[in-house]
Amino acid sequence: MGAVTLHRSASAPARLAVAQRFVESLPPAAEALIVGATRDAVDDFVREGAVRGGATFGLHRFSLR
Repeated sequence: MGAVTLHRSASAPARLAVAQRFVESLPPAAEALIVGATRDAVDDFVREGAVRGGATFGLHRFSLR
């Protein structure tokens, strides 16, 4: 198991930028669980990443609601 890093910020754009850099750093065949406040927010996050980086797979989306 790898190290866990926690990023805290009052700025939503700063938190999203850190999360996007993390997802972009994963190897192409890696799986990741993306958790957000709502399913729509998580879908938007993944969609924006796909627009910038091309097609994706292995990203599982989940919300706490």
